Amino acid sequence: MAVNSVTTSNVRWYNGDPTADGVGLGSTATSKVGFHGKTPIIQATVAATTTTTTTTGALTVDVDAIRTALINKGIIV
Repeated sequence: MAVNSVTTSNVRWYNGDPTADGVGLGSTATSKVGFHGKTPIIQATVAATTTTTTTTGALTVDVDAIRTALINKGIIV
């Protein structure tokens, strides 16, 4: 995996100021981010299909989509 340079345009760093925004990775939803050696990818979208009458099957689809997004980012295995 190629190492990309870090610039202030794609990373916000916490500067110790409690009124600051804190740490951010990626400046937009299309900024690519990866963890633990995974290839950086853009922000995943997961359709919100849950309501007060959601079935177990629909919840399973949502949870599976979230799990896949976390695996693809390299946050979980």
